[in-house]
Amino acid sequence: MDKDAVIKFLASHPNSSSSEIFQGMGVGSLATLKRVLSKLLQEGLIAVHGKGRATKYSLSAFYGMLVPIEMDEYYRKEIDEREIIKGFNFELFDTLLTDVPIFGKDEREKLAILQNRFLANTAAMSNTEYQKERDRKAGDRSKLEVFSNRGEYLLVA
Repeated sequence: MDKDAVIKFLASHPNSSSSEIFQGMGVGSLATLKRVLSKLLQEGLIAVHGKGRATKYSLSAFYGMLVPIEMDEYYRKEIDEREIIKGFNFELFDTLLTDVPIFGKDEREKLAILQNRFLANTAAMSNTEYQKERDRKAGDRSKLEVFSNRGEYLLVA
């Protein structure tokens, strides 16, 4: 039993309990399924609703941002059967992106380490030195760096 199989099951059976997922998939053990669910939850790919025996699982909004598009499957459908989005989905800003962490746990930890290193490196700089360094980095487009000291945010790609 792997994560992809559980995700596929939840895509077609949202709000399922662990026992419903286990019975519906018919493979592996319940203990293995619970480990897979725990890993998916930790990665933010599924959401939990309820507690105890009433716990239900479904795909998270975060997973909705990451779901791969099966291009071959999409083009096998007749054009009138395809789900075509005719414009940008502005609801992402009001609903999804307010509830979804953009970075995973490991990424947030790495960013926090980098942020602390940045703060330590810039703490002793004068404002003039800081401005010169920021301007120098802004001119170097070969690296991706985020400056977020002193209330500023500058993304250099």
